[in-house]
Amino acid sequence: MATAYAALVSLVQTIEHLQQHPRPPVSLDRQQVRSLQESVAALQEFLELYSHRLSQEYEDGLVVRIADVAHAAEDVIESHIVD
Repeated sequence: MATAYAALVSLVQTIEHLQQHPRPPVSLDRQQVRSLQESVAALQEFLELYSHRLSQEYEDGLVVRIADVAHAAEDVIESHIVD
């Protein structure tokens, strides 16, 4: 679970860093960002509340998928950043 949660935290930090930047290097669609933040928050809450109730096999697969999706989303965001 820690791997997936860490990937989600990293994604949140990347989004927040872009939002707080005085001149973001990439244009942000506020609605898409808000939707992504809500989805990430829901996944974090799910992991916090329910991961201990899942079978180990199911949790392992779910954790890997959540981490992969979070990393992919962060990669997409970072690929659009031009320094």
